Amino acid sequence: MFWVLAALLLILPLLLGGNRGWATGLAALACWVALAGWALLVLRAPAAAAGHLGASAALSGARAPLLCLLGLGGLVGLQLLAAEGLLPAAWATEDPYATQDYLLRTLLYTGAFAAVLLGVTTEQRLRWLLLSLVGAGLVQAFVGAALLSGGQDFSLFHTPFEWYGRATGTFPNADHLAGFMELCLAAGLGLMVAQFGDDGQRQPDGWRGKTLALAQFAMSPKMLLRLLLIVLVIALVLTRSRMGNAAFFITLLLVGLLVALRSTKLRRPALWLVASMVVVDIFIIGQLVGLEKVVTRLQGTDMALPELAASGVVAPPDDVSDSERFREESLSSRLTPVLAALQLVPQRPVLGWGGGSFEAVFPKVRTPDVIPYQFNYAHSDYAQQAVEVGLLGLALWLGVGLLAGWRAWLLLDDQQPRLHRGVAVSTFMALGCLGLHSVVDFNLQIPANALTMTVLLALPFTLKLQRRSRGAARVRAEELHARPWRVQAVSAAVLLVAAGVLWWGGRLLVADWLAAPTWDVLTRHADNRGKLRPVPAEDLERALQRVEQSLALVPDAPQPHLRAGHFLLVLAARQPAEGATAEQRAARPAQVLQWRQRALAHFQQAARLRPQDPRPWLGVAQSQFYLGQAPLAWDTWRKALSLGPNERAVLQLALDQALPTWHQAPADVQQWLMRRFELGDAELRKEINDEAAEFGLSFVDE
Repeated sequence: MFWVLAALLLILPLLLGGNRGWATGLAALACWVALAGWALLVLRAPAAAAGHLGASAALSGARAPLLCLLGLGGLVGLQLLAAEGLLPAAWATEDPYATQDYLLRTLLYTGAFAAVLLGVTTEQRLRWLLLSLVGAGLVQAFVGAALLSGGQDFSLFHTPFEWYGRATGTFPNADHLAGFMELCLAAGLGLMVAQFGDDGQRQPDGWRGKTLALAQFAMSPKMLLRLLLIVLVIALVLTRSRMGNAAFFITLLLVGLLVALRSTKLRRPALWLVASMVVVDIFIIGQLVGLEKVVTRLQGTDMALPELAASGVVAPPDDVSDSERFREESLSSRLTPVLAALQLVPQRPVLGWGGGSFEAVFPKVRTPDVIPYQFNYAHSDYAQQAVEVGLLGLALWLGVGLLAGWRAWLLLDDQQPRLHRGVAVSTFMALGCLGLHSVVDFNLQIPANALTMTVLLALPFTLKLQRRSRGAARVRAEELHARPWRVQAVSAAVLLVAAGVLWWGGRLLVADWLAAPTWDVLTRHADNRGKLRPVPAEDLERALQRVEQSLALVPDAPQPHLRAGHFLLVLAARQPAEGATAEQRAARPAQVLQWRQRALAHFQQAARLRPQDPRPWLGVAQSQFYLGQAPLAWDTWRKALSLGPNERAVLQLALDQALPTWHQAPADVQQWLMRRFELGDAELRKEINDEAAEFGLSFVDE
């Protein structure tokens, strides 16, 4: 079990940060198969297992965080049961498939927490687990630096990576690599602190003794670990992540101060470590690897809040050159979707809209201030949790971190051994770094980062507090020996959950792996403006076949239905092949009609599965237009408009269908388009008029 967990910490980041269904399914399968193996062994010898568990820390302070994780999983289960009509509709999720995926991820993190408690049974294993995190960070550091220095686009697992001067490693987003490096640095700093303050060892006197001690340090594992920390900091700087770098160094200073106040034994070495990281890592190494670019990004960040930005207070004067204007994404643009998302919380404050359903329900509150493309995440973990699982789920989610923080506070006491204090520092660093970073980012929606965070939060519960008497552990062991049915019941529950994970995780793994090669079929044939160039028919047919195979396994997945519908419409829009025979040309109209009808069926199914998302309804409307059902298509378009009034695709479909026959278009559609033109910025107006000019039309202000 321990080695499975250590392997996951290394491998999952390499699989696009685990941010794909097949990667999540693979991780969940590995974790729960290991737990199922443990449960089977326990059922064979419950008495021996009772003695082992009774003497461990797993049955003391870890109960509360485990109950929080189980409670979060139970809450998501209620959302799914309500969607099936078994509970009040007000509790139902708006996207059952996404909620199933959210439940699988929650079970993955719960299983990982339990695996840490059951697998990390010795101090040596704990050290190995922290070292495995440092090793995973080093792999990402070298991969990220190599790809950054290459200066070229590349593709990994059918996902295109565009080079834009920031290290991403194998994470699609540089900010998520920054979050992972923060966690790896937290593990490394914990190991470093665990080597400080040899208990009972006398400090050397005189310059000779100090010189000898310095030479010994230069040749010691401490120095090697310190050099590895420098490499991790370099990788963090190369991500150019503003909040990632700021969160790490702010947390470093705060945790250093906390350690100095809490532990007299660690006061001097902790302050020296913080000072060396500030001086060496920031001012010396940081300058060599481009820390000034991070500073430039921070200086170019408009710090005005959204309401001030909307009032024009922060707008630069007209005579300021383009090079002097702020080019970085501002605090306003970062917080706008967050504040918009929070409008959903009062509508369902307790249980939320459904785990993983943010993408489906966010169009309800989209405003013109929000960047005109679909948001998959809230860009704030706190806001997204509040929307998806309500305030109750948010409290359970935060409860795990608070309980781990309290346990770390107890472990930081001078009465505790060095390793205990090192683990406490790792936990505090992880909580501080991602706690700050998550305000304006969604690192904890990325499975690799969330899994690593879970492991660091579980580690404090694997260590016994020094003041705990052995008698208490012996009493717990005797209680379990007297009632072995408790151990058997837990083992049976583990096997039951593992069976569910095997069923759903296995299906998701295979289905998403089948569909994965279809992700970039259309994007790699698009030009710089997003316009689709001709796609080879064989590529479309092969991709469509894979998507339909995927749907045979997960028929309730809306995304493959959307993708299949688009593939079919693109197939129908293709011109006949140049070498087509007269018979093939004669049969083509019937084939085109069949493709469009199949596309309509796929879009309708996606709309049934995700009724709050405007995109399936737009697909339905587009198919209806092609099938000659214009009145019905305009009604469906109005449905999409009501769900996502500011979606760019809603505007584009209206332009595509209204401009060619402007005088036959519905009056309300004409008025809406003219209103969008009046309210649009200069770029949007130009795009609308460029398209209208193709049909001899022009929009002007009234």
